[in-house]
Amino acid sequence: MNGPKSVIVRAWQPSDNDALIRIARTASFPARVRLGIDRAPDFAAFSQSAGDGFDILVAEVRGQVAGFLETRRLTFLLRGRPVPTSYFALAGVERGGRGLGIYPRLIAEAELRSRAAGVRLGLGLANVRNPRVTRFFAANRDDIILGRRIVVSSILLGPRHLVRRGIACDRATPMDLPAILELVKRSYSRHVLAPVVDEAGLMAAGTENLAVARDGGSIVATLGIWDQRALRRVMVAGYGHIEVWLRRLLNSATALTSLARLPAPGEELRVLHATYAAAEPERGDALAGLLRWVCNRCAGQGYHALLLGLPEDDPLAAATRGLWQFRNVDLPVLVPHPDIRHALLEAGTPSVRFEYALA
Repeated sequence: MNGPKSVIVRAWQPSDNDALIRIARTASFPARVRLGIDRAPDFAAFSQSAGDGFDILVAEVRGQVAGFLETRRLTFLLRGRPVPTSYFALAGVERGGRGLGIYPRLIAEAELRSRAAGVRLGLGLANVRNPRVTRFFAANRDDIILGRRIVVSSILLGPRHLVRRGIACDRATPMDLPAILELVKRSYSRHVLAPVVDEAGLMAAGTENLAVARDGGSIVATLGIWDQRALRRVMVAGYGHIEVWLRRLLNSATALTSLARLPAPGEELRVLHATYAAAEPERGDALAGLLRWVCNRCAGQGYHALLLGLPEDDPLAAATRGLWQFRNVDLPVLVPHPDIRHALLEAGTPSVRFEYALA
């Protein structure tokens, strides 16, 4: 039996660990820089670090693990209203299992489980250079909504950046947390859909990894960084045609640029995740300065890049202009319960704020 009927979908077991690690490390999608994820030695550790609300489904073909789908239950705010949300996170299918309908089977089972858990909204992210996911949804159902594009910048670390005078940047202190929390909430509220943020979330990476920009003593911008390499590592699967030559050029000029040498395919791209980027209205300049200050702090510490994802309609997205970076673009794929569909579409294509440190 080699067709779709040969596929069995079940909950993961600890004995699946090695197979899941192997599939995640080798699965990659079309992008300017194709990446895989190394979750050794414990595949589930990253999701467990974010809480108990996660599921890992496994597709088995003839007794062998051939694919998986990981989901996490989060709470998002839809126009200020809390909505239980299932984020369809990491997925992978073995090359030999493609064509057997594994991905649709995993999605269907994940949706059944989510609805049983009271979830009202499904959320996934599809890279625009990988249209297979959006084509799959478009061809099979009419209840999906595509959100506005999110630009994911991998900012290359090494060069020293000037920070404009008048912006005082420093590490946050525990006393700053209430002001940071309110600033992040206000920045998130610019979007139709955004994750709920609380003090525990801010503390996930540690107060010492939260930075603030002050003007006249008041916090006007904030940015966190999170080193997740103990839980997962980003591996380069390949470079696009232009990026192959760009990597060669950059690596040949490291003495001039101070950039860390970019890894070859099969090697790790040492990444820091930027979190909770926020600023007061009309103070994108403060976030731009703070971002450069944070990059200066991280330079020379062995990292290649700082990863920051922001909706392209967010005024803060301009903060990355002028920085050396690789960019990819994601489309939010939303599957709402019918009674919240109108709220999502009330102003046209919805803008979604997402924290890529949770992806």
